[in-house]
Amino acid sequence: MNFNIECLEQAKAELSAVTEQLLQLDPYWKKCFPCKSQGKCCIGADPRFSQPDLEAVFNLSTTFSETDKMVLSSNIHNRQLCPFRGKDKCLINAVRTLDCLYTPFQAVITARQTIMYSMITDSCDFKVVDVPIQQIKYELKEDAFILLPSFGCIRHYILLNQLNFINSNYPEICSATAVAKQMLQNI
Repeated sequence: MNFNIECLEQAKAELSAVTEQLLQLDPYWKKCFPCKSQGKCCIGADPRFSQPDLEAVFNLSTTFSETDKMVLSSNIHNRQLCPFRGKDKCLINAVRTLDCLYTPFQAVITARQTIMYSMITDSCDFKVVDVPIQQIKYELKEDAFILLPSFGCIRHYILLNQLNFINSNYPEICSATAVAKQMLQNI
């Protein structure tokens, strides 16, 4: 299947619907909307970019201020995983990738048979957890959700392995750093 802008918009709409279901199952996550923590959950993220993402980001980059361009350049120089992450904002928030849209409430069962997810505190501090499946108590819920421990609580997470619209149709074109480097050459 050719992943184009229509596929991206459909995937974003489906992810939005799954996120709404998550908010109904676990109202705790409503604290993320709107974000009051300057995107702490994005620190250390390394989002994938598809061709439609690239086009959207390149179009948005024409509106970047000189300060935004300096932040981007500095982040690349300092090898920040996602160079679009500023001190207190995301430079591409308006056109976030699918990877960005499901942060921080995602969980993944890896090929190594571990569960990887981020535990979150009430003050939006995060700890990435990558635990062998047999060492963690979890419960699969409905179609796209999993219950996992998070700092003494049990939270619902979106289990990305269950989302076919992401796994089968979302090819990675390049990393955030590669996108940012290419963009800086053109703006």
